[in-house]
This record gives sequence, structure tokens and C-alpha cells, in this order.
Amino acid sequence: MLWPLFAIFRSRVLALHRNRRRVYSSVPWKCFLIQSTAENFDNSLSVKEKYLNYLERIQDDEIEDPEAWKDFNEWVLEPFEPIFRGVPLLPANEKYTLQQYLFPEIIFYTLRSVDGKLVPVPQSEEKQSDRLPFGVKLPQELCSPWSSIHPKHIRYGNGIDHMHSCDPRRAFIDGDIPRRYFFRFHHLAPHRTVEYELTKYASIRDAGLDHLRIPQLYGIVQDDAGLVYGLLFSHIDSVSVNLRYDMAVEEAPTDLRERWISQITDTLQDLHDAGITWGNAKPDNVMIDVNNDAWLIEFGGGHEGWVEEEMEETLAGTVKGDLQGLAKIVAYIQSSAVEKASPETTTHNEIQ
Repeated sequence: MLWPLFAIFRSRVLALHRNRRRVYSSVPWKCFLIQSTAENFDNSLSVKEKYLNYLERIQDDEIEDPEAWKDFNEWVLEPFEPIFRGVPLLPANEKYTLQQYLFPEIIFYTLRSVDGKLVPVPQSEEKQSDRLPFGVKLPQELCSPWSSIHPKHIRYGNGIDHMHSCDPRRAFIDGDIPRRYFFRFHHLAPHRTVEYELTKYASIRDAGLDHLRIPQLYGIVQDDAGLVYGLLFSHIDSVSVNLRYDMAVEEAPTDLRERWISQITDTLQDLHDAGITWGNAKPDNVMIDVNNDAWLIEFGGGHEGWVEEEMEETLAGTVKGDLQGLAKIVAYIQSSAVEKASPETTTHNEIQ
């Protein structure tokens, strides 16, 4: 049996210096650390030019080009597909933990050009400090109010199909009652985003707003050294990715759409009455559960694309920003246009 493509092409590109790049790409329990330098392609002018062109697009501070990273990843990882597919599947009768996911075996490769093509070349093991770039150090005063759960105590998935996913967001805690949680990684988020979200959830808890349709923060996933790998939330039972990609919106009758608008508006008003802003008001951050109730998710801050562009920084984390975002959410629900979810879409309930 072969690995599905979606489980192969999950990677992170890190800069080392101007003409050198390092790509981390994971399949479960193994991490392929791939290094590339311009000098590796000296024997193929076309490959070297393509490589440098990708780096120029990535490094251009004047133009934001998210497609450049995607294109570079696909170009680098394409010759590795047969290698990734050769990784054996995991036994279905074993328990797997987040600890195993975070600290897999690391396999080192470099890329060279042979006859004008990219060729993976195995490398000897490097020092153990070359590990996955997971974990952030946060101020103790932000973490101490919350339960701390070690990655080795968190199981994920429900069956072997979920174990083979590269994003273990559906989580269970060892020894806990059979209760599902949502685990969100924060290893790629800026520290200020994680700190902002923890502060926001502390305000929500202190205001006694547990009854609102917003996910409750259960605890922080943290190791013995104090590194934080993510947050553990209550699970929202939903069949959709989020409101922006929920195809059921197109078929929803007017009264149901009005119900969602009312629920979103009321929840936001309750937050504002308690002196708390959503800070992330957009359709991507609204979920419809199996009972057709609307939930507000993602309190990490930012209304990008859903408030006045020239005012994004000024309106971030403000009531005015929330209300502008709300107005666009309402307009979106009232319209019939719904986008199709992309493979890169990441939400509170991406993995059921």
C-alpha cells in the first residue's frame, strides 16, 4: 500500500543563507531533511538558473508571492516521491502518540543535478541538534493558568487512516474519559500570535463565557523543558471545514442563514459586552456544527482581507474591526457563492 500524496507533501522551508535552503518534509515517524545549494547545480545551467529564480522570488521583500514557496516545495520534493512512497505503513494494532510525531527519525539528503534533472543524494547523519523545528518558549505567567499535557500522553486519530495523517489534530488524552479534543500546532506561528491567543482565552475564561459557542481551551501541550507545541481545545462536531468552504451554505434556506447570522452576531455581542474582541472575524473562522449552529473559532488575531485594506493594522483586535468583519460575514452568508476548500486549508476541525 502506498502513502497518499497529501501525507507526503507537508513541508517547511528554512533559510540558511542567500543561496542555500533546507526543507523539512515529513511522512509519519520519519523526517527527510533536504539541503540544497546553488553550487550543487553547477553542472547544469538550466537547473541552477531555475533554483536561483525560485530563491529570488522567495527573497523578494517588495513582492509577497505565496505561490513561490509552494512552487519551490513542489519542485524540490518531486524527485523524492518514490522514496516517500517506499516508507512502510505503520502497524494498525499499536498506539501512537504526539511524542512520536514530534520526534521522528531524521534522514538527511541533499539535491544535485544529473543530466539536467534533480537527484536526491543520501547524506551521513548530522549532529542531533538537527531536529524538527517544533516548540516555542513562552512566558511562564501565560502558561501557568492552564493544564499542561506532555506530548507522550496524547494519542491521536481513530483508526490507522488517521495515524497516517501528517497532521494529528484529532486528539485523545491517555487515561482520560473517551473525549475528543482538537489539537492545533503552533510551531510555525509567531510567538506574539500564541501569546495573544492565550491572553484572549484567559479573558474569556475569567469572564465566565463558557456557555458561548466558541471552542474552550483545555490546556497547553508542553514538554519537560517547557517548550510549547500547541494548544488543546474542545472538539466541535462538524462535517464542514469552515463556513467559507461549506457547500451546504449554497443550499441553506433563508431562515437557516438568518439563524447563523443571528448566532454569530449574538456571540460577538456577548464578547464585546465583556470587553473581549474576536480579532479574527471572517468566514474562515466560523464553523457550522452537526446541529446547524454557528461557532466562532480562532482568536489569534487578524482580519486580513475582511476589513478595509488600508486599516488592517489599525483595526486589528478592535471592536470596529470585528464589526467590519461581521458585516462581510453577513454579506457572505446571504450570497450563494461558496469556495471549494484547498488542500492547504487548515481549520479547527480539518481532521474529523
